[in-house]
Amino acid sequence: AHLMQSILGLQLLALGILGVAIHSQAIPIEGLPQTSHDWPNATLVLLKDSMYARCLDGSPGGFYILHSRDPNLSNTWTFSLEGGGECVGKDDCLARASSQLGSSEKWAESMLLGQFQFPSKVWNPKFWGANHVFIKYCTGDLHSGQRWNPSKASFGLRFAGHEIVKETLQYLIDCD
Repeated sequence: AHLMQSILGLQLLALGILGVAIHSQAIPIEGLPQTSHDWPNATLVLLKDSMYARCLDGSPGGFYILHSRDPNLSNTWTFSLEGGGECVGKDDCLARASSQLGSSEKWAESMLLGQFQFPSKVWNPKFWGANHVFIKYCTGDLHSGQRWNPSKASFGLRFAGHEIVKETLQYLIDCD
């Protein structure tokens, strides 16, 4: 009975937080754009020229970038690695390879970044105008794999998360 009360309490708390979040979206906040269309989106960069920076299915890895919009923060960079867990076992990894966590084929050309990369001076006063890089996750290896050549041992897949991070950084250095 005590466990059920605790679970029910957590569910009510979650519903309350959700209700506040939904309700707060309807209240205009001075100085903030009112729709997601008013925020600047980050642009997708696919690492097409790299034979190493590949998703599970062999499509190119990539990242989203939102360039600095504040001259005072033009030398400030934030980096974020997308999460998504690891794949474990052949069936899990093969299924993931056909999803957005295993292929770049269906990634959007642009996206709104969140957390410390959110482009709002009011909500993110320290980093709102910095250069933001969001490295997509499509390798099932916690961004640490170095197997870019598919083999029988890797179920015909690539596990090259480390290579995607490395090639992203090299791309940004070369563009500077």
